[in-house]
Amino acid sequence: MTQASPAGGADRSALMQLQETTGAYLATPSPDTRSAAAEAVISDQLASAEERLDIYAMAYRLRLFEVFGGDFEAVHTLIGDDAFGLLCRDYLAAHPPSHYSIRWAGQHFPAFVAAREPERSLVTEMAAFEWALGLALDVVDSAPLSVEALQTLPPEEWPELPLAAHPSLKRFSFHFDTPAIWKAIDNDEPPRAPVESDTPTPWIVWRQPTAGAPEVHYRSLEPLEDLALGAILATGAEGLSFGRLGELLTTQVGAEQAPGVAINLLVQWLAAGLLIRP
Repeated sequence: MTQASPAGGADRSALMQLQETTGAYLATPSPDTRSAAAEAVISDQLASAEERLDIYAMAYRLRLFEVFGGDFEAVHTLIGDDAFGLLCRDYLAAHPPSHYSIRWAGQHFPAFVAAREPERSLVTEMAAFEWALGLALDVVDSAPLSVEALQTLPPEEWPELPLAAHPSLKRFSFHFDTPAIWKAIDNDEPPRAPVESDTPTPWIVWRQPTAGAPEVHYRSLEPLEDLALGAILATGAEGLSFGRLGELLTTQVGAEQAPGVAINLLVQWLAAGLLIRP
């Protein structure tokens, strides 16, 4: 076993300090953070240390805008270049990047948009929908509950069988035909007016395992399925027992039909990879 040299430790400490001071300036530009970061930059006849640092900061900011344009392409299309640029600028002022990967720079963007928009807004719905589509591919993987796993489950254990939502599963209630508008924009179709309803439609987004690469899916829900999935999502990582699911469905369809409805829903969810066993 070799022991790290004191010089090596000092180098690592200096590198960490450089990363911290540069990151602080990029995240929250100010005279103080600029001055601290510029100490590690060399000036020459072409540009001062501060000017070089400003060029790097501008490139970083433009890269963030590019990332936001990819993560929220439909929002960009809906509100236009100028409004989207201002929105991104204001967002970065309120939520400077706090993660080393710019992938997560937009994690607060949907909530930021919602706080600025009217209570019922296509732009708010679209921001949440687009972030969920991207997030579905990035969440921690978890093996979905399978039909094969349940085939060996003894009958007496079915009532206590816990059902939890796959980490990628997100549920929404949309007043607009937001997924259809997103699909039209994604297909470069001519713009059209959105369809609005006073009664919101429940939708889900999730990552479905396939033989190849995982695929992100989305679909609307009927009221009964929405009630059942909502109950499962509400229990979080603990999950909802199959027996409790049956009790919930009994209040809606009666004791005679509830078992069959529960099985049908379970089969549908298993095929789509919506559930895990906690």
